[in-house]
Amino acid sequence: VVRENIIRLAEELGIEIQQIHINKDLLLNMDEIFITNSLIGIWPVIELNDKNYSIGNVTNLLMRNFDMEKGAKGF
Repeated sequence: VVRENIIRLAEELGIEIQQIHINKDLLLNMDEIFITNSLIGIWPVIELNDKNYSIGNVTNLLMRNFDMEKGAKGF
């Protein structure tokens, strides 16, 4: 459910969505990474396999808007 809400939110914000299968090499070459679930909402990944990631603009934008939407809907 959270994943679907985040995809919808991203589309509303004009963020391009691509759903693809990725391998470890592609994942490690990402600029920013976040995970989602119903308890935490959006959680930025800051380290993976000794590689550090910053909390990027897309992740920040989604986190801010998701939190506002979550508060407005009371979930």
